[in-house]
Amino acid sequence: MAPNIVNPFRHGKEPDQVTGQSATTNSTTQITVSWDAVTASPAVTSYVVEWSANGSSGWAEISESPTASTSLADASLSVYTPYYYRVKAINPLGSGDYSANTSATTNGVVPSQITGLTATFSSPNINLAWNAGSGGTPDSYTYTVQRSTSSGSGFSDIVSSHGSNSYTNSSPSADQYYYQVKAVNDYGSGAYSSEATATVPSPPDALLWGGDGGSDMIQYITVANTGSAADFGDITSGNRVSCAGLGGGSKGYCVGGYGFPLDIRYVTIATTSDSSDYGDCETGVNSVAAAASNSYGMILGGYATGGDGGSQNMTQRFTIGTSGSASEYSDMTDTYNNGVSALRNSSIFIIGWGAMASGPGRDEMQYGSFTSSADASTYGDCSVGGRNAGACSNGTRGFMFGGEGVLSNMDTMTIGTPSDSTDFGDLLYSNRYGRGATNATRAVCMGGGNTSKMEECQYWTIGSTGSCSDFGDLDTDTSLAGSSSIAF
Repeated sequence: MAPNIVNPFRHGKEPDQVTGQSATTNSTTQITVSWDAVTASPAVTSYVVEWSANGSSGWAEISESPTASTSLADASLSVYTPYYYRVKAINPLGSGDYSANTSATTNGVVPSQITGLTATFSSPNINLAWNAGSGGTPDSYTYTVQRSTSSGSGFSDIVSSHGSNSYTNSSPSADQYYYQVKAVNDYGSGAYSSEATATVPSPPDALLWGGDGGSDMIQYITVANTGSAADFGDITSGNRVSCAGLGGGSKGYCVGGYGFPLDIRYVTIATTSDSSDYGDCETGVNSVAAAASNSYGMILGGYATGGDGGSQNMTQRFTIGTSGSASEYSDMTDTYNNGVSALRNSSIFIIGWGAMASGPGRDEMQYGSFTSSADASTYGDCSVGGRNAGACSNGTRGFMFGGEGVLSNMDTMTIGTPSDSTDFGDLLYSNRYGRGATNATRAVCMGGGNTSKMEECQYWTIGSTGSCSDFGDLDTDTSLAGSSSIAF
């Protein structure tokens, strides 16, 4: 039997498994791997560090480090790439187990600053465009677009993770806007571009259709801004004397009038352009009034095409939208209404100061509903009588002004509460056939039949009684026109 021979030199064991391993990214091309020192007997003589692209296969040795070192800088790596590492300790008796994996990703490169940003107003939108992102790793980009109403501050995101180098800011309200854009990749964000700016002008909220001085012309004003009227477009079917205008939703409408008493025409208020055909009245009318809710347009009284009767005490209604004709809706009282004036809120319309020259009703007001076709009811009496007056309302207060017999007078009433109207003040220029428009706080009289003042516009503040002030001039002298007031 062979003797049991013991190796007198083999004392101790292989090192334990390495622990405390970590990987730290230094740059786009370097990662440092660190670990805790392993105490062993015999002592550790070196460490082996291996790397892999996926952490499960393809391991390759990077280097052996001296005993005293517990870190290794792995250089000449690829940009924005993950690397996996493991470490084992070596002593004269062998090697320990590999550590658990540790990993890090080299830094990427943020995109370059965006260039070429432009902002262009094309009603009703602002269109943005810029040069595509570049200079980043990875080289696929999304974009963050910010907007402010002040240059240099107040920016907030209006879209992020946007996939193309253009963007449409849809239908912003009237204001001046500033924009900036940055490119974003998986690694991070580039610097914001220089600002680009565009202005959304205040849209017109009042149109004047036709009239003696410009029978084919549509003029417009913005009620909040004093100043002269400007050309909006043409009425494509010609003469619009004694037509009526109304505003509903985002559109302005023109109905009836001498020469084309059956026609209903419309424009989109935000875009200056010629009018388009909408439909027909059931009965042709001149010297007509009109009122609108956001859903319906109401055609009220007026001279019938065949004489003094007929449609003068008839209301017709059409649906606000893209196209459609009007149909008979209800009747007013037996008082003939020629050259009537109409006021409205979202529920009712009011008819006042309209009559035959020698007939009754010049000091009467009637009202009806946009949604119930019952005949009109008495609303109250005016403080004075007149006809061929102007009228407007902001949904809370209504005004009638000028007209034959009361050329300088303004009356006011509360919309929705049947009662008599009261004296408000005087027009700056006496008038008849003037046309009115409002926003929430201001009312404007446009043009009219005062021969020497047909081009004048005048305004007053709705919340306080008093006389008018000068607003500006029309582009073309006008009387017997129709008006559309969009603001409500």
